[in-house]
Amino acid sequence: MAEPRARRSRAASAVPREVVLGIDATEQKVAYWLVGFGAVLSLILAYLAVFVGHVTVTAEKKAVNGTCPPLANYDKVKLVGDTCHYSQVTSLGGLAIDIAILAVAMAAMYYFARRKRRSGIIFICFGLFLALSGFLPAYFIPGLIYLGAAVWLMLRAWRLQKYGVVSAREIAQIKRDPSSAKKSDGKSVPMKPVTENSDSPRRAAEPSKRYTPKKTTKKRR
Repeated sequence: MAEPRARRSRAASAVPREVVLGIDATEQKVAYWLVGFGAVLSLILAYLAVFVGHVTVTAEKKAVNGTCPPLANYDKVKLVGDTCHYSQVTSLGGLAIDIAILAVAMAAMYYFARRKRRSGIIFICFGLFLALSGFLPAYFIPGLIYLGAAVWLMLRAWRLQKYGVVSAREIAQIKRDPSSAKKSDGKSVPMKPVTENSDSPRRAAEPSKRYTPKKTTKKRR
């Protein structure tokens, strides 16, 4: 009978788990900035849906044997000389769904930023990247911003867990001097080596008053 494989023990984290799952002041400011960016994007979409109403996309292509071949995503075509002019009118009434998704996501991200929950912010950033990239190609750049924020938060969490700090300069210093200790607040403090030839004498351990029995002295007769 085959012996069960021993589980690999997880590497000890340099900081408590609560520090890794939380966010610091810098990360909280970035989360608030992302909420503001999403709110501005929602206002722009609301303006387009209410005051513009539709968008006309055009394209041009040379005619083949005096005819215009069909072009994907374009429903109207007009032949002028030897050039085909394609057009597609897109209604912006459907942007209400996009605005609703952004509003819900920004409210949730603001909640997680106030509560300093790293995992919630990362989840919303990844979801916004997938959602925005799937709506329109024009949303791909805003989606990349949220994707970059999610990767940045994950990288800082990994650095905290492994090194106890998030700064690349401090990590390089720790790699040069592995004996440096790491505090839970993200600052590294070098440890003072203890040598045998230390000038300060060591104090002997005092007996515990609670657990050390009292010495009894015999009385002489």
